[in-house]
Amino acid sequence: MSARTVGGAPVSRLHRIAVTTLGLVLTAALFVFVFGVIPAHAAVASIATDGPGLTLRTGSHHHGSFHAGSYVLDGRQLYCISYGLMSGDGAVHQGTATAEESYIALKWGNAASDVQAADVDLALNSLAGNAAFTADLPGYLAQLPDRGARVHAMLGEAKRLAGPWHLTIDTPQALPGSTVTAHVTVTSASGNPVPAAVVTVKVVGGTATTTVTTDGSGVASVPVVPTALSYTLAASVQSPGTAVLTNTPSRGRQTLIGAGPLRTVSGTGCASVCPASATVTIDAPCKHGTAATVTVTWTTPDLPGAITGTLTVAGQTTETALTRGGQTSATVQVPVGSSVSVGWKVGGVSDTLRTFTVGS
Repeated sequence: MSARTVGGAPVSRLHRIAVTTLGLVLTAALFVFVFGVIPAHAAVASIATDGPGLTLRTGSHHHGSFHAGSYVLDGRQLYCISYGLMSGDGAVHQGTATAEESYIALKWGNAASDVQAADVDLALNSLAGNAAFTADLPGYLAQLPDRGARVHAMLGEAKRLAGPWHLTIDTPQALPGSTVTAHVTVTSASGNPVPAAVVTVKVVGGTATTTVTTDGSGVASVPVVPTALSYTLAASVQSPGTAVLTNTPSRGRQTLIGAGPLRTVSGTGCASVCPASATVTIDAPCKHGTAATVTVTWTTPDLPGAITGTLTVAGQTTETALTRGGQTSATVQVPVGSSVSVGWKVGGVSDTLRTFTVGS
């Protein structure tokens, strides 16, 4: 094999090929370093794209225009809370935010209209506490169709009604078979009444409607018909909390948030009633007498419903309509040696209060 000398040392053809190959590899590495070329198989993080919104004239920290609206990342509608950074990226997952941010994202974040998406974006950024955005906000609000009235309304409602919500349940006493109205009150984390909240209801020991809605005072009325001496009302509502959907952005990119899951808030209330009590007096028969005088006095609560007193002597029952919220008496002659039972019945429910035998 022929060779030539370089600097006095012989260089073979194979040696020259090896040197040339090494040079090409180093050149390619330099190209990757300078121009940021990455291998075709490397993963590239998803970057959010513009969703519904308005293009507003710039504030001091943007050049040209500002997208006031939502972004779409992993198929989810999200909103930037990192004013001035590049579009967010990264996988979408569940996270937490302030209760007010979560409320706004839940109630209005799934916006179809450009104006609503812009309102939500500006409201959320107002809560984020970015000084640069705060300085630019008046200019953005001035460009909205309502000059920011809806943004202020969203912020005000979120302050009043952000979760988690609380339930208070009032279950008044009621006789079986009668109708009584229970009440479920829904209040926000700040103690304000929550209107138009849908409450799911279940009653044990009675019947009631399955869903009710709170009125302007945050109160839902639940008509209940007890079928027993006590009933339990369980109520639940789907409440906002602090959960949101969010991302984990790369350095220099936006943090995004969107509507997260609701949380279930529940509570129970119960009531029981004693429809009647009874006292019994017995006038003993004279010596060798064959009967005694028995007087029964029933006392009833002041509750709606028809209560009947029952008096059974030797298997024969007489019934007495009892006065609501008062006392009612009945007197009978009972043969000596007879068994006596005293009780009541109402709404298909009955009970025996006392059983005895009249002696001689």
